[in-house]
Amino acid sequence: MQKKQLKKLNFKKIKGDNILVGEVEGKTTTHLFKFRAYRNIKKMDFVVAKSKDNKWILAQITEINIYPDEKIIASCNILGRREDGLLKIPRMPIKPSSLIYQASEEQIRETLCLKKNGLYLGKLESTTDVKFYIDPDNAITKHIAILAQTGAGKSYTVGVLIEELLEKNIAVVIIDPHGEYSSLAIKNTNAKKTDLQYYEIEPKSYRVSEFSPDTNINKEASKLSFSDIGLEANEIIGIFPAKPTPTQTALLFGVISELKQVKENYTLTDIINYVQSTESTAKINLINLLELAKSSNLFSKKPTSLNALVNRGNASVINLKGINSQTAQISVSKLINTLFSARKSNKIPPLFLVIEEAHNFCPQNEVLCTSKIIRTIVSEGRKFGFGVAIISQRPARVDKNVLSQANTQIILRVKNPNDLKAISYAEGITKQAEEEIKNLASGVALILGCEIPLFVNIRTRKTKHGGQTQTLLESKKTQKDEKIYFKINEKYLKNKDKSIKYIFVPCYEIRIKDKLFLFDAIKGNLLFKNNNDEIKNIELKITSDEKKIISVLIEEDCSEDELFKKTKLLFDDFNRAIASMTKKNIIKQNKNKMCLNIQTIPDLQKQIFDKNLFEFNIEFLDIKIMAPKILSNIGIKKNAEITLVYYPYINICDVLIDATKE
Repeated sequence: MQKKQLKKLNFKKIKGDNILVGEVEGKTTTHLFKFRAYRNIKKMDFVVAKSKDNKWILAQITEINIYPDEKIIASCNILGRREDGLLKIPRMPIKPSSLIYQASEEQIRETLCLKKNGLYLGKLESTTDVKFYIDPDNAITKHIAILAQTGAGKSYTVGVLIEELLEKNIAVVIIDPHGEYSSLAIKNTNAKKTDLQYYEIEPKSYRVSEFSPDTNINKEASKLSFSDIGLEANEIIGIFPAKPTPTQTALLFGVISELKQVKENYTLTDIINYVQSTESTAKINLINLLELAKSSNLFSKKPTSLNALVNRGNASVINLKGINSQTAQISVSKLINTLFSARKSNKIPPLFLVIEEAHNFCPQNEVLCTSKIIRTIVSEGRKFGFGVAIISQRPARVDKNVLSQANTQIILRVKNPNDLKAISYAEGITKQAEEEIKNLASGVALILGCEIPLFVNIRTRKTKHGGQTQTLLESKKTQKDEKIYFKINEKYLKNKDKSIKYIFVPCYEIRIKDKLFLFDAIKGNLLFKNNNDEIKNIELKITSDEKKIISVLIEEDCSEDELFKKTKLLFDDFNRAIASMTKKNIIKQNKNKMCLNIQTIPDLQKQIFDKNLFEFNIEFLDIKIMAPKILSNIGIKKNAEITLVYYPYINICDVLIDATKE
């Protein structure tokens, strides 16, 4: 068919959703063909052609060449057609001069057996608009690896995956060496409207709890600690920073065996004292190891509860930012051992564990205290509903026994030869795919685990990305321009007194259902306006029993009897909490029902900061406490919409004036 004849067709849709794009030229085989294109096409586009038996065959464009006479020739790999549930390659080549059409979404989905729901990661790198989903059950039972060099979009992709897991009400625990995943609690207010529309999503925040072994370093986190009562020898060896000798191991097993005979609830201190009392020559080095484990401050008489760590639809971030590597490894080892043991005995719901910087916890050429338990959970976890994501920017340094257990690999740009070699073990990786990996754009991933390797544009995040790379030349002006503040009364802006200084106090606007709360982000105090339109703040000191009452009443008002049943508190504890909260005006009784009395605020007008509007001195105060910590302090576990917004004050002669007030 001549180009002139093709133009007469005007490239309109032919046979349903298919658009004519060209015709086959030259030699064809059962695996390859080339076609001359008469309209715009892209590498990785999916196309279809009719076989000799008049059935659609799916193919993918792998290369495009443009010749001096402007002729466009596209090379294609034949993917096949779906028959009896199997992807089959045709036995006869496609005929030369066959017409080539753009594949429809239905043809791509049916041929490649792509799901229509699940964990929505993005859209196929193709002209045809096709959403890509991962089966959530496969994610938990068959594990995931996300591998990429720095700056390729690895952490961003992990954030998208976690958002989708939380959407499916799955419990997520994140090993976070850099403290970047707490931002899952904050909506993405910087997303482009066109991106949100293209991926058909809306900004959203999720429920996040943050824990850290050292809350002096990570002040916004809750303390992560464990019980040292009744520790078994294998557990203790698992948290040692170095492997004990056979003699030390035998001594430890013997000491614990004897301790069990005389004391049921023995502690780490009891073990150390008992080892000290022995005559063994191996005791000195063993005591050093035991003292090192004890000095990590990981053990407490009030350890972190499993219910606090693992909740459906909640992300628990284990913030290891600033924690030394030895303490971090011991923390992760003990945490994973505790979670796996609890999951095997069904004490916690199914969960998904994300291990960032996995090469630091399960390295290829070194055995750490975390290595054994990570190997165990990736090989056995699937039987118990314990999914794992292995995340690394250095695949070559990750234990191959661990990587090989991940049935789904999400690979972004990688250029290091050693890392490429480590990735090439994966099923479905071809030489051509390896070359493509080197040149992937940021945010584009090669996903393995489907019938064929697929290139996917990772969707925009619903939450704020906490892992941006900061440059030395980052503009302070750009940062300030993105700040949102409550609208200032015009009368103050008209004042030209140069001695005036504007002070912006960081706050969190927290919306839960129809309730809107405001907390300052410096002390975590509740802010509200009284009847005189004056801004007030109070510190809410909430006990653990009172938090349980708030978590019920934030959902709905209920009678005192209903509230007692839902909180599952002891009778005396319940009455004590009710009396205390009534006295503090946190709750009140209304028409025989108990309801929250925490002050809310009206939905005040906001605007984006523009320095050009101000002719005065300006100061933005620093954030001291994160929103998840505030929610945790008052016992709110429900998904909340959280917006960081600054409250404006005017400083005139050292007197602060509310700049929003009429």
